[in-house]
Amino acid sequence: MPKYVQGWIEVQSNDMWWNGVIKIDKLTLVAPEVTSILFDVDNLEALVPVAARRGLPRDKSLEVEESFNQAAAFAETWITPEEIRNIFKIEKVKEGYALIFHIINDLVKVYGKNKVRLVVWFS
Repeated sequence: MPKYVQGWIEVQSNDMWWNGVIKIDKLTLVAPEVTSILFDVDNLEALVPVAARRGLPRDKSLEVEESFNQAAAFAETWITPEEIRNIFKIEKVKEGYALIFHIINDLVKVYGKNKVRLVVWFS
């Protein structure tokens, strides 16, 4: 059964609060190879995941908290732009997450690499 990814791209503002800026629910497709290597979901090839089941960030945004509390969710986690870049050449991700990775890269140019993250969970 396919798993559906939900979550937010968050940015950290100058006052150090995290804000959910883009809800990703409608931007992703089921992409088992990406969810396997990043999040250990549908990992049929026993790949070593980068950001498996870290839980929600302690300092999560209000948008993440509200969305997560309304979901029948599992495997919640988060990942940094640098962790994504270390695994994928964005141009080579042709399905599923390519748009999200491009958006994250653009946000890094504005906010900096330590002030952007992707927070996800599955249903």
